[in-house]
Amino acid sequence: QYSIMFTALEIGSKEAHVGAVFQFMALGAVFGAIFGMLSLMEARTGTLKSRVFYGLERSNRGLSMPFLVFCLLGMALPFSMAFVGEDILFHAIIEHYPILGIGVLVSAAFNGINLYRLQATMFGGENAEFSAIKVAFKRRHRVALGLLAIFVMGMGLWPKALLHTLAHLN
Repeated sequence: QYSIMFTALEIGSKEAHVGAVFQFMALGAVFGAIFGMLSLMEARTGTLKSRVFYGLERSNRGLSMPFLVFCLLGMALPFSMAFVGEDILFHAIIEHYPILGIGVLVSAAFNGINLYRLQATMFGGENAEFSAIKVAFKRRHRVALGLLAIFVMGMGLWPKALLHTLAHLN
């Protein structure tokens, strides 16, 4: 995803800069939430490995849904801030470098595949060793994730305020 943003910054157009700022803000919030949830899981399960299906969904339903939501937001779920930023970036890149636009689409697809894989690895499958582990997902964690989700979805549903502010910076 960051390759898309850096490509847009290299273009130098105002539209590309606005899209890159939108993406940096959205993905910073989304991946901060995902890494926070992963650190909660790692504290209970030990070192996480990508080749192991942990099966944590059965004992951690309250954590699996927010994790899924933030993975979808990281894939630019429609009406999210990441979706708006990615749309602006795609238009800016395709306008200047049409062939590079194909690479941007492939990069976005790989990002989605990897986020799905992460969700499936953590919460899918059956693993007797890990499926009974209850991750400490406290109220303060839920509040913080809720505020991040409201921010990312709110700026996706009403991007005009931020777009107007960013348009006047240059």
